[in-house]
Amino acid sequence: MIIDIHTHEFPDKIAAKTKEVLQNNSHSETFSDLTLRGLIDTESKAGIDLAVIVPVATKPSQVESINNSAYEINERFGGKTVLSFAAMHPDFPEYKKELKRLVEMGFKGIKLHPAYQGHNIDDIEYLRIMDEANSLGLAIITHGGIDIGFPTVDFCSPEMTRHAINEIGDFPLIVAHMGGWKDWERVPEYLADTSILIDTSASLNEIVPRKGDGHYYSKEGRYF
Repeated sequence: MIIDIHTHEFPDKIAAKTKEVLQNNSHSETFSDLTLRGLIDTESKAGIDLAVIVPVATKPSQVESINNSAYEINERFGGKTVLSFAAMHPDFPEYKKELKRLVEMGFKGIKLHPAYQGHNIDDIEYLRIMDEANSLGLAIITHGGIDIGFPTVDFCSPEMTRHAINEIGDFPLIVAHMGGWKDWERVPEYLADTSILIDTSASLNEIVPRKGDGHYYSKEGRYF
């Protein structure tokens, strides 16, 4: 079974505008029209069995409504073809209550995005959420490294991720973009001996293997 652990979709009424904004910011093209149907069709053509949607709450006020919509997707598809994680925001005041509700609703995990949520991954606001989510058996996936929309600020560097793990205790954490977009050369140094998992989203076109020496090189020439 092939699972795409890091996908996004948007409501039909905003998908076209969102696509335009994201393509302009990232200087790249999306593989779908960003609708749920577009995601399903694209993943099917790629031979993906299950697409995991990881929604992002950019404001605390969005958390419950996003999660209610995500729940509807899971109820509709029954964990087949697509499965949505839930959203959580570091400034959401009732995070314990919401995390418990997510477990009761059958969610498998939550998505965090430090860059869009304005906190470092090792801030106390994230530490308490990750600690509680881990105790409830919820998987956690976070954006890692620099975000293309915030190229001068790093809210989730390998050093920060390591500090978060040291504070909570080693636990399974999915760090997107090979452990940290544009931070790849420091990922092995700080995170190789932890239990983190990494996804390859938005990284394979930036990191390429160079035959013969066993290293992977970024476009800047750095390797690991």
